[in-house]
Amino acid sequence: MSTLETNSIGKYSGNNISIDDPLNLKSYTTTERNALSVSNGDLIYNSTEGKLQFYNGTSWANTSNIEGFEIEYLVVGGGGAGAYRYDAQRAAGAGGAGGFRNSTTGEESGYPMTDPEQKYIAAISTNYTVTVGAGGTGAIYGGTSGNDSQFSIIVAAGGGRGSSAFTGRAGGISGSDKTTVGSGGGGQIGSYNSGDDRGGGGSYGQGASGSSRGGGGGAGAVGTNPTGGAGKSSAISGSSTTYATGGTGNNNNAGSANTGNGGGSSTSDGGGGSSGNGYAGGSGIVILKYPDSYSISGGAGLTSSTTTSGGYKITTFTAGTDTISFS
Repeated sequence: MSTLETNSIGKYSGNNISIDDPLNLKSYTTTERNALSVSNGDLIYNSTEGKLQFYNGTSWANTSNIEGFEIEYLVVGGGGAGAYRYDAQRAAGAGGAGGFRNSTTGEESGYPMTDPEQKYIAAISTNYTVTVGAGGTGAIYGGTSGNDSQFSIIVAAGGGRGSSAFTGRAGGISGSDKTTVGSGGGGQIGSYNSGDDRGGGGSYGQGASGSSRGGGGGAGAVGTNPTGGAGKSSAISGSSTTYATGGTGNNNNAGSANTGNGGGSSTSDGGGGSSGNGYAGGSGIVILKYPDSYSISGGAGLTSSTTTSGGYKITTFTAGTDTISFS
């Protein structure tokens, strides 16, 4: 076989260079590749990994990095806090669940999607914001709504707070667009309305002693009285887990951490500021699943853990906010 050595190849005509047979790049094992003296843009075939790779000036990267790679995600906002019961006749509403956005099933809270979202396409050496929304805080004079969770442009809003007779506060502000799913409003004061299917806080119910009960927080489904709306399940972490369940009225339970669950409303009277705080909502969560040939860097302000399974890495963020990048 002859060897052709040249410093450059120029095109003869047109806009392309063509050859009659497939182009066969030089093959190297990973060990051989690491021993090479290389320059930016050098291209090889890695026979150990079975991939085309290029040198980017710092390290060897797969050619798929040029166009990006797919990431599956789960983003759940923080759950809203439940309210306190004013007295036996005026029960409080529970907190709404955080918004739920999930590429694995193409589904969001409040939206059985007719046009499912595609997996997110990420690129190396690009900064992405990750924020895990805290759950709403319960208080005698009315708790707070949950906080938003975010990965890049994907935002799941925090669930609405429950309402109480003493403060006259309804649930969270209604959300109506896919950009920030999850901040639905609770029912009107004086009704038994539950939260809606975008994560609203439940209203309080006013009735005769022993019959009054607060509305359940909304979640993936509309809440009932006093039960919160059913959550959504995802197996992105390897096992099916339910997230974003609406809080239940009069159950004295806080939302579970890293679930986006709404907080329950108190069964104890809170009138006059004596007792009976509403219960906190559960904090949100962000989970990313991506090919195990990539790694995440940065994110010192985030609490996270990473596992590897079946050719993928699964990084779970449970608190904080910061930027991350992939390499």
